[in-house]
Amino acid sequence: PKNEEWRTELNVLKKLKDTSERILNFVDFYESERCSYIVTDLYQGFDLFEHIDINIPYEEEYSKKLIMEMLYCLKECHDRDIAHLDIKCENYMVRKMDPPSLILIDFGHAESIPKNTMREGNSAYGTCFYLCPEGYKKFHSMKSDSWSIGICAHLLLTGDFPFHGDDDDYEENVKRGNINISKKLKDGALDFVQKCLVYSS
Repeated sequence: PKNEEWRTELNVLKKLKDTSERILNFVDFYESERCSYIVTDLYQGFDLFEHIDINIPYEEEYSKKLIMEMLYCLKECHDRDIAHLDIKCENYMVRKMDPPSLILIDFGHAESIPKNTMREGNSAYGTCFYLCPEGYKKFHSMKSDSWSIGICAHLLLTGDFPFHGDDDDYEENVKRGNINISKKLKDGALDFVQKCLVYSS
């Protein structure tokens, strides 16, 4: 449908065009009186969540490879001052699984945000179970993506989210800092997830 929000996504995709095989590639855009269209490359196959829904939890060493690939994709955005703001396993398309090769997609919430800057938005961008605490207060930054990566890492390593309950319960748990990091995580994996999921009231 015709609205102005698509222009932010368009500008982000233009900024990322041809930067990396790890990022959804913008091709062109068209406007009519009623609709706007953004054309990208077509990626066939499955997303990471579809794969892990069958296979989680992975062995720790393989999970580390997946997490590193997710971070490489995200780094391509952050290096250009772009916060994705909807990092989740569903937004990583799989090119191949051994070794892992992923493509970051869906820039509908992405924004250009300078590093070390917190910006207030019009809504709580992101997806429940991945959304950071400040996101519920409509504030966003590069660190918002780091929180979401921590959620993804916990899911890959343990097969579960570090919060429980339905959507409403999750929001309250996040706002209160009720983090339940699994005892299955050891050493470096535990340290990584803990550093991603730093809560500040």
